[in-house]
Amino acid sequence: MLATTAASLLLVAATEAGAGKATELDGDLIAACAEYVALNRAFCRSSSLSGDLDSRTPEHAAYARREQAMFDRMAALEERIAALPARTPEGVRAKAEAAFHAMADGGDAADGPANVDSWLPWSLLLDLTGRAGA
Repeated sequence: MLATTAASLLLVAATEAGAGKATELDGDLIAACAEYVALNRAFCRSSSLSGDLDSRTPEHAAYARREQAMFDRMAALEERIAALPARTPEGVRAKAEAAFHAMADGGDAADGPANVDSWLPWSLLLDLTGRAGA
């Protein structure tokens, strides 16, 4: 009950800030989340192709280096996103979208979370990203 009340107060306060304040208050967070989502999608597409490469070839080695660079950048972005508080509804939505992609592991809402112990946070992310019931 207390958590629900606190969350409601946060959303009311954030809404009062106005949509125009999103860039001012959450610009860094929103940008980091957008970069993370795009990179996560690219990483998942790239990972799905890895089985097609012979691991003994120079092409595979180059592929592995690119994939590691993407993974390292995603890890850095996750740390940054986790450290930045969301102060507006747009920031909350962007952070939820990044968290959804982190938990989906390349899947979509119908697939469920990559970790079966994560159904409750998964459900919340579906609510926050507008995917619930879709």
